[in-house]
Amino acid sequence: MKKDKRSKKNGRGTPLGSLILCMAIGAVCGIVMVEMLDGAFAWAGSLGGLAIELLLFFVAFYLQTIIHEGGHLVAGLMTGYGFGSFRIGSLMFVKESGKIKVKKHSVAGTGGQCLMIPPKMVDGKYPVIFYNLGGVLMNLIFTAIPVILAIIFVNKPIIYAFCVLMALAGFISAATNGIPLHLGIVNNDGSNARELYKNEEAMRVFYNQFMTMAALSDGKPLSEMPEEWFFMPSEAGFKNSITVSGAVFRENWLMDCGKYDEALELIDLLLTSESALIGLHKCLLTCDKILLLLLRGETEKIGSLASSGEMQAFFKQMKGNISVVRVQYAMAKLLDRDEKRAAELLELFEKCAKTHPYPVEIIGERRILAQIDAVSEGK
Repeated sequence: MKKDKRSKKNGRGTPLGSLILCMAIGAVCGIVMVEMLDGAFAWAGSLGGLAIELLLFFVAFYLQTIIHEGGHLVAGLMTGYGFGSFRIGSLMFVKESGKIKVKKHSVAGTGGQCLMIPPKMVDGKYPVIFYNLGGVLMNLIFTAIPVILAIIFVNKPIIYAFCVLMALAGFISAATNGIPLHLGIVNNDGSNARELYKNEEAMRVFYNQFMTMAALSDGKPLSEMPEEWFFMPSEAGFKNSITVSGAVFRENWLMDCGKYDEALELIDLLLTSESALIGLHKCLLTCDKILLLLLRGETEKIGSLASSGEMQAFFKQMKGNISVVRVQYAMAKLLDRDEKRAAELLELFEKCAKTHPYPVEIIGERRILAQIDAVSEGK
């Protein structure tokens, strides 16, 4: 894959842009806290007043997160999407075999997520922009409404302060999700919308991924899904984070099919090429690479893969993810030979398995655990 100087700008934003946005948000927060809420809680003292403001802001931000994901839900339903799952924090409502069930799941870098089943494509197209920006639009609506209410209740300190903080939280959520910047290890809604706009290859990958999640919810493993859902993107597609994620899903499919050599080859391609691959996918691919090398007995090739600062931080952020627990189990059994640690991780795996949103994935993960045990026992 040839190096492309534009790759850093291709839908992912820049570190400078992210820094400027954070500074601007910090300035707005400071102005609101100092100027607009000055004296609102004078009766509680300076520290007490600050504590109340922070508590109300936390509640407001949590509500705006629900509003944001609700915006995706409403926009999806308005454009023909079907319900797939709805998550706030680690609490997840997922449609499983036609029924809504409560599960636990979290993804590093996200406060929530609404996944829906898209309508059938017509001439290779279907509505994507409104669905992706639905959360931002809903945040903007619930920024304007609190502003109006703050004006009405200006003489009611607690109501006024909460309305101001709701507006502030809505503004922050709309800005951080709507402005196309790469923040953390995932892309925001603005980046997704920009990369999908008039890009048929990206739209196809996006569509296939939602269909994949729907099939998982219905109990179908990746290995039994159509291979065309997991096509390799074009060379140009590697410069688009949505399109290149199609290659990540293909690697997942190869793993579930037991085609480990092909999976490892694809992982190496993705990790060494100049692409728009997001941080979350890079870390998950690194987890699979560590696992495959351990199963091969090629421990000398692991080097600093697992000990890098980035991966150590990722392990902490995703400690309840079964794929992460699985690779840590492999490291304990095959690299560190630490049976006590392996037993603790196996217990954690079983705990996570009980609330995992896609039970069919647990079957594949148990198969890999059995392979790890077999290698450990020299079978």
